[in-house]
Amino acid sequence: MRRRAIAIPVLLAALTSCGERPSTISGDVFLATPNADVRRFAAVPVRLVRAPDSARAAIIRACQLPMSDSAWKELVLTTVIGVGARIPLIDSTLQSAARSRALAAQTRAFERVNADSNDALKRMASDSLEAVRRGQQARFDSVLTRYTVVTARTDVAGHFSATVPPGRYAIHARAQIGDDLPQWWVLVTLKSGEAHVQNLDNVAQGDSTENCGKPGFP
Repeated sequence: MRRRAIAIPVLLAALTSCGERPSTISGDVFLATPNADVRRFAAVPVRLVRAPDSARAAIIRACQLPMSDSAWKELVLTTVIGVGARIPLIDSTLQSAARSRALAAQTRAFERVNADSNDALKRMASDSLEAVRRGQQARFDSVLTRYTVVTARTDVAGHFSATVPPGRYAIHARAQIGDDLPQWWVLVTLKSGEAHVQNLDNVAQGDSTENCGKPGFP
């Protein structure tokens, strides 16, 4: 982390000596609510991500499920077989009355096992999906950190500002409203000496609901 903090000022100084001037980018992070209120987000990290196309590809790779379809099916089958092992077998030598009682007991066992299998599978799926989400989010954040040039944190009014070398970047931010995590991934090209303004609002927010870690890719 210290290495990145030192590298940016050094790089900016080198650019200045070469005739290029640093660029600045600023804006506000906010969302308009359905009742016409404006929610501004304080203390939100706003990242300037270098090589956004490569970063996006790396994020997509990192978000791929670690478990294949065949491994998932095997896990489900193992769970069902484990629960189903409790079903009693019927002795073929039993007489009709005893056989009827055994069949009734087996039917009840099937019903219990079916209910228990459904519960077990639901718990397994819930636990597995939560673990997958945590893993995906961790990998997403790891890639994002690797490609981040500078991070600016919003003030109490939701305003951010950063100085970077000119070039093409993605602006990433993740806020929180209850359990919802609105996120932004906005592409910008900064020219030498440019003071660029880019708000992160409802318009800039991408459709992030279908993406791993909700990066907000357009």
